[in-house]
Parts: sequence; C-alpha cells; structure tokens
Amino acid sequence: MLLNLSNFLLTVLTKSSGVLLSAPDESSVIINFLREQSLAKLTGSYLRSSYAADRYFQFTAIEELIRSNSLFGDKNWIEVSFKTKPTIEQQQQLLNLLPDLDENNYLIISCDKLDKKDQGSSWFKKWNETCDSLLLTGSEIELRQWTLNLLDVLKLKLDNAGLDLLLEMNQSNPAQLYQEVIRLSWLFSDSSVISYDELKALLLDNSQFTVFAISNHYLRGDIAQVKKVYTQAVQSTEDAILLIWQFGEDLRKLIKIKSALRSNPDFRTVAGDLRIWGESIAAFNQANQRLSYQQLLFNLDELAQIDGMIKGIIVGDPLVKLEQLIINFCKGV
Repeated sequence: MLLNLSNFLLTVLTKSSGVLLSAPDESSVIINFLREQSLAKLTGSYLRSSYAADRYFQFTAIEELIRSNSLFGDKNWIEVSFKTKPTIEQQQQLLNLLPDLDENNYLIISCDKLDKKDQGSSWFKKWNETCDSLLLTGSEIELRQWTLNLLDVLKLKLDNAGLDLLLEMNQSNPAQLYQEVIRLSWLFSDSSVISYDELKALLLDNSQFTVFAISNHYLRGDIAQVKKVYTQAVQSTEDAILLIWQFGEDLRKLIKIKSALRSNPDFRTVAGDLRIWGESIAAFNQANQRLSYQQLLFNLDELAQIDGMIKGIIVGDPLVKLEQLIINFCKGV
C-alpha cells in the first residue's frame, strides 16, 4: 500500500511485512528515523541484518538468511539500502522474496527517489499489493510533517510560530534540523511545551557559531563573518568533516542552478525546485553571480584533496586548507 508521511508511523507494517522507502539523498536522515521507528513498533526480539546493495547485490543472500534463522526460531529484521535503485533483475528477485515475508521476517528497502516511470512499473505495483511504500520528495511540506513526527516521538510540543521559526533557522536542512530537535530534547523534559520566545532565544544563540550556520555567510561572500564563525565552530577534524559535507552540498546545488538557468532564467523557480527557501535564495543567487561553473568544479576538487588530508592520504593541515578554500570562495577566486 502506498503511504504518506502523515500516517506512515501509524499505518506501516500493520498489514504487511515489507516496506520500501524512496527519497533523495538529502532526506537520508528522515529515512533513518522512519526505519528506526518502524522497528520500535514491533514487539519481541528481532535479529537485525543490514545490507548495502549495489547493482550486483543478490537477494538470494536474504533467502538463505531467512532459511537459516528459521531453523532456530529466530525473527528477522532485514534492511537493504540501495545506492541508487534496484536493477530489473533485482526487482524480480525482490518479488520472488515476498512469500517469505511474514510476522517473523520483516524487510525494509531504501533506495533513491523513484520517478513516475518507476512508480508505474509492474514490479512496483506488485510490491504494493502486499507491502508498503513511502515516496519522499524532500518538499518543505514533507519536512514540516517529519519534524512534527520527530517532536511527537520525543514528546515535545511547538506552536505553529515556533515550528516556522525552527524550519527557517535551520534552512530546511534535514540533517541540521534533526540535530537541533535532538538538542531541544536534551534541554526540555518530556511533554514540555516550548514557547516561541524560548525557542527563539535558543536558536539565535546556537545559530551564530555552528558549522551549518557558516553556509549563508560564504554564499553571500561575507569574509568577516566566515572567519568569525569558522574560528568558533571548526575546531576539530569532526567539525571539518561536517563542513566539507555542507560545503559540498552547496557546491552541487550551485552547479545544478547554473545548469537549470540555461533553460529557465527564473532564479526563484529554479531555487524552489532544489528546495532552497527563505533567506538562502538570495545567498545562493549572490554565489551564483560571483562564481563560474569552472570555479565550482575546482572547489569540489579541492574538497576532495582536503578529505584526503583528513584520511592521512595527502600531507597537509585540513582545517587551515578548508578555511582558505572557503575564503577564496567568498572572494570568487
């Protein structure tokens, strides 16, 4: 059955033993949350098995796992995470596995975003006859609903104004938003109702000096603010890894923007399609005007070099190199 996010946690696995979660890369934290909550709904003890699936993955491994564990009366919770989407051969293998799924054998599939052609395919329709599916798009409405689900699980409450502020201050970034809500759960007791003023004070205080907060500063080319936030927020290789991820995501969005603008000159429309909202629209526009396509590719190459420094493959100080790269990005050089 095809589910939506608003009723997913209430409905999933109530009448089936399989679920397929489809989402764009930036929604991976939402997929992880839904996977964990689905498991938490089940009663009893399950053996958890996880597989990272590429195009060579064979579902026969899962068939063997189910047969082997059934000999000992064990229950299985099986997760298969595809890097992209199942191949035609894997689709058929998946359908062949359906008779083995029951209350003792649950299967959770996650994959890249399924397009309309995928959704109209025979294998997907066959899957939904006996199992559940949730297709995420990464929209702002979807992010709002997931945040409400997350707050409910953590037994926290926000009014509409507070929820709007939370989404705006976190730039509609699922990973950053998740970290912020978890932080709220540490600061407030169960069943707490967090007022708008309390939330605003916390978010403004926290947002000034975090790895994620630096994004709009370098997009706008504000070198002074970049240096100020970088000094406070990036003090370890762990911080650098987070910033490399954020910077890389912004670079890839800028590359997509330049490509999309060739056929559609309306920047706001292009930004909306890439799930860029609020004050970030103007920041991305400034960066787009300041940097060429070649400069964006160069920055991605430099990020790969810095990642090599962190891993010890390349000699150099990753924190110093990363700061200089971002400053040059601000300058447009």
